[in-house]
Amino acid sequence: LTTATGRALFSFIFIASAVNKWQALRAGPDAALMSSVTPALRLMKHTINAKTGFDLCSLLPSDYALVRFATTLELLGASLFAAGFAIGAKFLILFLLIVTPVMHPFWVHTSEAAIGDEAALGVEMIMFFKNVALLGALVTFLGQRASHAATREKLKAIKRD
Repeated sequence: LTTATGRALFSFIFIASAVNKWQALRAGPDAALMSSVTPALRLMKHTINAKTGFDLCSLLPSDYALVRFATTLELLGASLFAAGFAIGAKFLILFLLIVTPVMHPFWVHTSEAAIGDEAALGVEMIMFFKNVALLGALVTFLGQRASHAATREKLKAIKRD
C-alpha cells in the first residue's frame, strides 16, 4: 500500500500537468500554450542546426504535434507508473530527458539577463533541477525494482535447493 500511494502521489504532478496541457491544446495549433512552447522549440532547433549543420526542422513534425506527442508520453508514462508498471517510469524518463533541456534552458539566457529577468531565470533553473530530481527518483525506482527482482530470484533458487 505504501509503494502504491507513493507512486500515485509521484505520478500526480505529471498527470495534472498533462491534463492541463491537453485542455489547453484543444484550442488547436493557435493555443495559448504554444506561444510559450514555440520559442523554446525554435531555440532548440536553431542550436542543433548551428552546432551540427543539421536541419532538424525538415525532419520534425509541427511544434503542435511535438507538444501533443510529449503530452501523450507524459500522461501515458505517469498512468502506467502509478499502476506499478516499470515501462511507465521509462516513458517518464524519456519525457524528462527530452523536455527538460528544451523547456528550461536557464544557462542560455544567463549572460543576456536583464535585472528584471533574474527572477524568471531563477524559476527556470529551479524547474530544470526539479526535473533532474524527478529523473533521479525514477532511475532509483528502476534500480530498486531490479534489485528486488534479483533478490527474489536468489531466494527462489535457495528454496529449490
